[in-house]
Amino acid sequence: MARILIVGKGGYGDMFPLFSIAQALQTSGHAVTVAAEQHHEPATSSIGVGLIPIDLASASDGLQQQSHFDPGANWLSAVFRTLSPASIEDEYEILTSEVQKSDLIIGNQLAYSGAIAARKWGKPWVFCAPSPLAIPSYFDPPLFPYLHRLQTFAGQCGVSQDYFIDLARHASKLLMLSNIRLQKRLHVYGHSHPRFEGMYSGLLNIMPVSPAILAAQPDWPTNTVVSGFNWFEPTFMRNPQELDRISAFCESGDKPIVIAPGGSKRTQPGAFFDECLAACRLLGVRAIVVAAKRFHDRIAASPDVLVSGYVPYSFIFDKAAAVIHSAGIGTIGWSLRYALPSLLIPTDWDQFDNARRVQKLGLAAVIPKRALAAPRIATALEDLLQDSELKAALGRVSTVVAAEDGARVALAEIETVLNRRG
Repeated sequence: MARILIVGKGGYGDMFPLFSIAQALQTSGHAVTVAAEQHHEPATSSIGVGLIPIDLASASDGLQQQSHFDPGANWLSAVFRTLSPASIEDEYEILTSEVQKSDLIIGNQLAYSGAIAARKWGKPWVFCAPSPLAIPSYFDPPLFPYLHRLQTFAGQCGVSQDYFIDLARHASKLLMLSNIRLQKRLHVYGHSHPRFEGMYSGLLNIMPVSPAILAAQPDWPTNTVVSGFNWFEPTFMRNPQELDRISAFCESGDKPIVIAPGGSKRTQPGAFFDECLAACRLLGVRAIVVAAKRFHDRIAASPDVLVSGYVPYSFIFDKAAAVIHSAGIGTIGWSLRYALPSLLIPTDWDQFDNARRVQKLGLAAVIPKRALAAPRIATALEDLLQDSELKAALGRVSTVVAAEDGARVALAEIETVLNRRG
């Protein structure tokens, strides 16, 4: 059996696919270690995998996500923190010893240091894309953060989206200064884009998304597999008292609307909760708000509103009438699995592209973040709840999605790579 190092950074949506793969590898007898931010220790402990902290600065806030845009900060600084993190050299030094002892390295889109270390020490590298945006295609042009509104307007005017892919690639490479600097110092810089080709693997690239919403593209890197969704069950979130409260609330009346923001709205919700709850009051429907405990006191108590901490979506989605969220790809997966109508309000990074994909397939409704106002949300939510065609489409897709086992597919592909390398 092999010794495998999994390197990842980001929030729950970025890391849960990797944790699911870690579980599968461990069950198959491999020795697995995870290198990630300190706030993921509860997750790694829950699956019995050791954690190497690679970003100690994040330990002060269990939900701090360096990978997400802070709307209170200068947007360019936020992009720099994501594309060219100041910690990359320290991360590389932390990983060096473990990489040398490992037989294979797996990493996500923010695991720049892992990809560089694997290249430096000649270790096989497997890339696990957090979402479709990680591998953009000219045959299915994505919506990019900061460019999405201009892209939408240009598309209406018949302008090719190819220009925006080129713009996003050139602009992001110019900003990845610390990454390129480290690669040059280690003599592993091959002039490939540090966020795209520099992260891709010649051996295996895993896209943990359902083929029902994403097809492989001709210009993707070779050896890319659309594995289906990875269903990671966050047992560390299963607080018995919280689950009992939710069950009792759901059984006491009509199915509620779940309000579960992601991305920057998870840590800095602003008016998200207030406007969504006001929309529910306008419609006379009940709601469950899923939020970090530090936000609970700011949400007014009401018999029709339950405020909950984080719980597994597998527990709550089958009890809901609909969900309002930010279009994270993982939350989309769970909503499809339970045929749960979704109202998407994307706010940053890959969420705009994720929302575009499922809206195009008639599997969700989308409103822009600038329309975050109770009357607009209420109208969209009412239409969503009455949309019989969307519910029928969800019913068809849910059967396919629920049968997927992305972690099992990834395990088979990874073991094939290991076997080929002896």
